[in-house]
Amino acid sequence: MRWTRILAGVGGLLFLLIGGAALYIATLDLSRYRTEIETLAQEQTGRQMTIDGALELSWTPAPRLLATDVRLANPEWSTQPSLAHVGEMSLAVELWPLVSGDLHLKSLRLADVEIELERSAEGRANWEGVLETVAASDDGSGRDFTRAHLQQLSVERLNVRWRSAPDATVRTYNLGSLILAARSTDRFDLELGGTLDGLPVDLSGGMPVLADWLTAGTDLPINLEGRFAGRPLSLDGTLIRGKAGDARPGDRMEAKQFSVTYGSLAISGTAALDFGKPRPHLSATLAIDPVNIDDFADTGAKPGPNPMDRPFALDVLEILDGEVTVSIVSVVQGKFKAEEIKAALTLKDKVLRIRDVSARVEGGALEGGADIDVSGQQPSLSLDAALLGTDIGSALRKTSGQDLLIGRGDIIVGLSATGQTPNQLIATLGGRTAVIIRKGEVLNAYWELLAEDLATRFLPSLGESPRGSLNCAVASFALKSGQAKSQVILVDSDRALVGGEGTVNLPSRTLDLRLVPQPKDASLISLATPILINGPIEDPSVAPDPLSVAKDVGTAVVGGMINPLAVLLPFLDSGSSGNPCPAAIAVAEGREAPSEGSPGGKPGAIEGFFDKLRKAIE
Repeated sequence: MRWTRILAGVGGLLFLLIGGAALYIATLDLSRYRTEIETLAQEQTGRQMTIDGALELSWTPAPRLLATDVRLANPEWSTQPSLAHVGEMSLAVELWPLVSGDLHLKSLRLADVEIELERSAEGRANWEGVLETVAASDDGSGRDFTRAHLQQLSVERLNVRWRSAPDATVRTYNLGSLILAARSTDRFDLELGGTLDGLPVDLSGGMPVLADWLTAGTDLPINLEGRFAGRPLSLDGTLIRGKAGDARPGDRMEAKQFSVTYGSLAISGTAALDFGKPRPHLSATLAIDPVNIDDFADTGAKPGPNPMDRPFALDVLEILDGEVTVSIVSVVQGKFKAEEIKAALTLKDKVLRIRDVSARVEGGALEGGADIDVSGQQPSLSLDAALLGTDIGSALRKTSGQDLLIGRGDIIVGLSATGQTPNQLIATLGGRTAVIIRKGEVLNAYWELLAEDLATRFLPSLGESPRGSLNCAVASFALKSGQAKSQVILVDSDRALVGGEGTVNLPSRTLDLRLVPQPKDASLISLATPILINGPIEDPSVAPDPLSVAKDVGTAVVGGMINPLAVLLPFLDSGSSGNPCPAAIAVAEGREAPSEGSPGGKPGAIEGFFDKLRKAIE
């Protein structure tokens, strides 16, 4: 009996102890330990953390800590008080490892998360030091969060706002959900869905666990696939964060080799991103497979603003500095194709310089460069390029669907503009453009295109021959505020000479041109009738100049005061032995016209034509 009473007493005591412990735990007010928890979090992150909402602990079905309205402070210079704000945080742990002093996290759930990322005017980032503090916080006590065997991380309703400078435009990126589930001790399965800058994204794949991300010099293999903005997207590569022994491993992220496919676009190469500089610095070498631009064209009408009024996506130019070399096998748009494209890009202080550009286009060689500057209130663009020795006849055939001429030539472009949209760039476009064909053959269809059915009135055809000799074809325009004014328009063949003048209004997409054709048969000079080309670029009207027609029939005094052939005079008085081509080409190239006595024969079959034409003009 005595032992029975003793055992009963011990059992009752244990029951009271266990029951009391359970009651204590069940009624434990964690708010009393709020300060200790916030201090521990600050040790892990290096930033002050506050829990302004509830702080609760539940034990079923597994130990779980719930906190609401959690904030992680920003540095003092930041424009926002918090680097991160979490509306609700739920942390579940495994019980038995916890009894033995080992922390195994079953899950971490974050909901309604707001993250503010920004850089100061001096280039400091508000997240600097946070990851380094976490990575260096393992003191052997078993409290290191990164070694806690996290089995699942889920984030719901994540908003990230990015400001590259105090006065920069804020960009917002939203994610509906992000789930990382451990497939093993060193890999996470990833599922991501939501929008990035308003574009839908849905990705899944695998990536290393958090502990590996925070260990310098560790290979971090990543593979993702899914859809972005309605097109298939896949990424495969290996990242490395810093090097083993780095004092600040978070300063550098390197991709040893990666490949990305997006729709029909395929990119591979190497890249490194250095965060240790005032602005993140990107170094990359990229190889791009053949690109078909038509694959990325929007098909079908969609609600929303006109694409020509849509701002360019130039945010990355405000964020990074760097150097990138690019080689592209080919780029195709419609019937046109550019091959063996190479370029070197340098981005510094919000100015992107594109240099050493080379490519093959329609059998010609493209060379040149461009600058895009986003450091001012409005983005600005400048372009200098030359396409030399290209098959212009082939390009015209692909554009018009007709054989107009045969010949190779040069296309020269020097342009500048400012604006945030394509229409703004067009409205501010300035500079010059020129097309020069030095030799070739002109087809009857060319004259028919110039004057439609009027060709028989003032331009002799090439007869039964389908083509004739082309001495030169030159067109040069000076641009200002989107208005292209002709400097020279000249076509010189063995049968006829055509000069021109006028403007092209690019913002309104309209033409106002006047062409003056002149047969090289002296007896037909009086029949020359200028042509007016007016109206929309897509569908202009072509008609004889009414003043010149009136002059011919003697019914308009004003018409008699205007000699339509005067447009040719500067090129016939150039002193080039009656050959207008050298003077026209010099104007198009921005040079002085050839001096008297410069070599050059009289084109065409009619001897003395230019002397008679000059006298007719004068």
